[in-house]
Amino acid sequence: MRSTYVQVTDRDIVIFRAMSLGVATLEMLVRLLAIYGYSLTEGSLVTRLSSLFRAHMILRRKVTLSQREGSFKIYALSPAGAKELAALAYPKGPIRTGLPHQLLTRHELKVTSVVHTLERESKAGMYKYTYTDSDGLKRERRRVHEPILDLLVTITMLNGKKHYGRIEVDLGTVPVHIMGKRLTYLSQTGSVTVLCASKTRQDILRDHCRQHHLNQVFFAGLDQFIAHGYSGTVFVSTTGEEVFLNLNS
Repeated sequence: MRSTYVQVTDRDIVIFRAMSLGVATLEMLVRLLAIYGYSLTEGSLVTRLSSLFRAHMILRRKVTLSQREGSFKIYALSPAGAKELAALAYPKGPIRTGLPHQLLTRHELKVTSVVHTLERESKAGMYKYTYTDSDGLKRERRRVHEPILDLLVTITMLNGKKHYGRIEVDLGTVPVHIMGKRLTYLSQTGSVTVLCASKTRQDILRDHCRQHHLNQVFFAGLDQFIAHGYSGTVFVSTTGEEVFLNLNS
């Protein structure tokens, strides 16, 4: 495809900023851009994304994850777009680029949705946050086959107190015994929050962790967290105790 030059506008930089949080669908980008003060229709955003794609500033791909969902496009920042953003000394966290492998697409979209939730609560003034994603953690690990988290999050509350969130996104596709081994390893260095796609899966994993005395593992619904964030999510320990993060203490 022949490259087309575009004049990068202030709005484009905001689009790059939104896309730097990870691969996303059009609907996800529209919602996040509204938080940034840009109320765009899907049609107008598609038009601009097409121009940015032809200029190699962003990447896109048509995917079909299930017959029920049908086909849709996913978008991600390209190295060229990331360079534009980095030139402005973009201050928060990693700049995530590239499209995931087809088999990892649904998982990576959910990870991005979690980051969008953190961004939404941060923009609402609930806290400040930084994070490291799996790519960043992969570069820091000591051994090649060492399990890594999906997200390592640092929440700085309004009173200055910090909370460290070690997050695993679980869609139920990894066998329980393998997921159990991951959680056994990951919980050796601190508590782990598992965001599960279904209540049934959450109960199965929680029972497994209780049997193996993994008391550093906590669970919550993935969709609940995406919708309500830290401010409105109740987490459950392996013993069934309900806990929550008090953002005001």
